[in-house]
Amino acid sequence: MFMDPVDWNQDEKTDYESSEGNYLFKPDWRKPLPVKYGNLVEDVIYQRGLLLEQWTIIYEDKESQEKGIIKVRLSSSFKEFIEFDVELAPLPIIDALGRDVIVNWKMYNGWNSNGTFYSDSNALEMSERKVRKLPRPDQTIAGNYYPIASAIAIRDTNASNIQVTILNDRPQGGAGDVSDINTIELMQHRRLLADDDKGLPGSDTLNETTTGDDIGIRVNAKYFMQIFDTTKSPSLQRSQQINVQQPLQYFFIFNYSQSLQDSGIVDTEK
Repeated sequence: MFMDPVDWNQDEKTDYESSEGNYLFKPDWRKPLPVKYGNLVEDVIYQRGLLLEQWTIIYEDKESQEKGIIKVRLSSSFKEFIEFDVELAPLPIIDALGRDVIVNWKMYNGWNSNGTFYSDSNALEMSERKVRKLPRPDQTIAGNYYPIASAIAIRDTNASNIQVTILNDRPQGGAGDVSDINTIELMQHRRLLADDDKGLPGSDTLNETTTGDDIGIRVNAKYFMQIFDTTKSPSLQRSQQINVQQPLQYFFIFNYSQSLQDSGIVDTEK
């Protein structure tokens, strides 16, 4: 049966919009809000050593094959920061649906971001972003995502002067106060099965797999959170940004030897 687009109702027109793909981020317009990825395993593993404390939180759903491991760390080596090490297993496609997986932080105890967040501009100046309300909820979510190259922050507007800054270790899409109030969200992984037709002709879908099989790739990422009173403590964003983007590098050499003459210890002119 041939369907004439002129005769489509609004739902049909929305269903036949461009698919989400490499360039387009489009939540399901019927159910645009994010859902929990996997099921929370209630047993949280706590470990304490000489240098750090670590809590390991696991999300796993054997039926849907969704699994993620979050390691939350405190250490004197990165004072005033909380480190989040998020490990995502390959994203399943057994239901033939693509997935966008975000890491979400929510603030409580009367926090009010008032629809405002701050994101870096090419890892430089922090710019204020006001959440724009668009005609559909899915458009509002997608339309308020920005490229987060180094940091994103929200502030409490209830006269507490508290700011929460999240630093990521790679450029990601992110937003604040969008999917839910008083939240920061960063997109860590995507696996899609359709093309949005916005790139080059014949471009591949965003469905990266490991060599030789159809298992999706793992994507691990680290985040650093600073919670501070802007009237009492300085932001450590820039110093930590340098640590993340320009870490110390170690070089080793083995089986190295040098003669005394080449080293200049022995004077050959005498």
